[in-house]
Amino acid sequence: MESLLNSIRALEDFGFDFEFTFIGLEPEPTTMLKKMAKNLNFSNGKIKFSNHLSHNKIPEMLREFDIGVIPYPESVYNNGRIPIKIFEYAACKVAILASETTAHQRILSESIATFYNNNDIPNF
Repeated sequence: MESLLNSIRALEDFGFDFEFTFIGLEPEPTTMLKKMAKNLNFSNGKIKFSNHLSHNKIPEMLREFDIGVIPYPESVYNNGRIPIKIFEYAACKVAILASETTAHQRILSESIATFYNNNDIPNF
């Protein structure tokens, strides 16, 4: 997640106008990301956090987004699962930006998603 926040920071540094919302994180990662975002000095309102949402509220929130990010790193655990975010984003016609993992590239094609390297901030 640190590389994701650094990439988002670079977007602001390049002058992009955006809001980035983290949805449904557990308390510990939320606290960590809020602290990291504060240390990166984002402009007010650029980074937002939303608690867990009931399943019927997810489409309503996602329809407000231009891009949905699937940021998971390469790992044995992540390669053995399919993030439900993929289906939620697709169902809501949200463009998908996914990290270059074996699992994501197995599930998604370049006609459905754009891939980025977690360790390459300019690539994001």
